[in-house]
Formats: sequence, C-alpha cells, structure tokens
Amino acid sequence: MRKLAVLMLPLLLSGCTFISFPIVPDPVQATFPVLPKTDGLVLQDTTLFLKVSIPSGEGYLGVIWYQQDKELGRESVYIDAQVPEVTFKKTVDPKLSYRAILLYQQKIIRQYEYTPPPAPKPETPPSEENPEAPKPAVPPEDNNDPTP
Repeated sequence: MRKLAVLMLPLLLSGCTFISFPIVPDPVQATFPVLPKTDGLVLQDTTLFLKVSIPSGEGYLGVIWYQQDKELGRESVYIDAQVPEVTFKKTVDPKLSYRAILLYQQKIIRQYEYTPPPAPKPETPPSEENPEAPKPAVPPEDNNDPTP
C-alpha cells in the first residue's frame, strides 16, 4: 500500500505546477502628453497674448478662446523645427474673465485662464448721504464721576 501511495504521489502532484513569469517583463510602450513651454495668458492694454513653444514635435498647434461659456474664436498654426514658437493674440475687454484652450494635433493639452484683478473698494467717510457707513466709536460719558 505504501508503494502504491509513493507511485501515485508524482501523478497527483503533477497538477500543482507553478506558473512562471519572466524575471524582466517586456517594456511597456507609453505615450506622454506634449508639454508646452509658455508664460500663460499675458494682458497688455486690451490684448491677451499666449506665447507657446513645443520643443519636440511638429504639427498643428491651435487655441480656442472663450469668455465664460461663449466661444470667441479659434486659431491654428503649423509648427516645426523652423518655427518652434508661436504667439496667439486676442483683443478683449480687460474687465472680464477669459479662457484659452491649447490644442496640439487636435488634442487638448492645456487650459489657461485670465481673471481680472478685483477692483479696490473706495472708502467713503460717514455722512448724511451714506448713513450705512460705519461711524467711529465714541466713549460713553460717565455722569457719576465725583471729580470736579
């Protein structure tokens, strides 16, 4: 009986084989997004500038201009080794917010936003014209003061 168990043991254990993996896996091919070099949206007078360069590549570089949800326009330029940098311009109202979406080869790669600085609030002194303005605190008079 013991000899039969010893002879059957290799047959029974043959179903328990290890799955082997290679020690060094095959390289994974990954495509990384294109990283543009830019200073962002720059406002000069009433014109927004977006200066962009794509250091490694050639193809169509485009921008879509928005004010809130309203599309204001689109531009597209072909860039290559001879023309690696392009400047997009848009005349705008400096008091409003704008967005520019940058596309490379018809894929969105970056979004830029311009928000105007908040306007300073002028301080008005309290007067009869502006009764809601804060009034300076006046210390209460003490009528129980025994000193003359």
